[in-house]
Amino acid sequence: MLLQIVNEYCDLVHTYSTRSFSQIVKKAVDYIHFYLDHPLTLQEIADAIHVNSTHLSRRFKEETGMNVIEYIHRMRIENAKWYLVRGKYSITELAFMLGFNDANYFARVFKKITSLTPSQYVKSCEKRPAGFSPFTPPTSKKI
Repeated sequence: MLLQIVNEYCDLVHTYSTRSFSQIVKKAVDYIHFYLDHPLTLQEIADAIHVNSTHLSRRFKEETGMNVIEYIHRMRIENAKWYLVRGKYSITELAFMLGFNDANYFARVFKKITSLTPSQYVKSCEKRPAGFSPFTPPTSKKI
């Protein structure tokens, strides 16, 4: 019962967070979230949702304000932040777990988005009061 409630809640949040998007962009976002832990390309996403990659790229940028790869990176970094504060995985393990093929590239993307390296981010979180956690669990496949 609880699992059903959680899944329904997740569906509603997703529906309302993407309701202003066209069907094409919604399908792309769904695909990205489902395969976020895999290496993704614009062409792969376009092929999966049966649209031209140029058309998808243009619509995605118009509707989200960022290109597809930037969106993927932002989602992965949000997930990384959640995992980093928990300290269960090394930065290298986390990079591969989140779909990056190179830990150094992961660190560069992380710094570009957050202005901190992953290690600096962890240290900055350690300075916060006990019990403080502004993070939501990472985006992942349905349970």
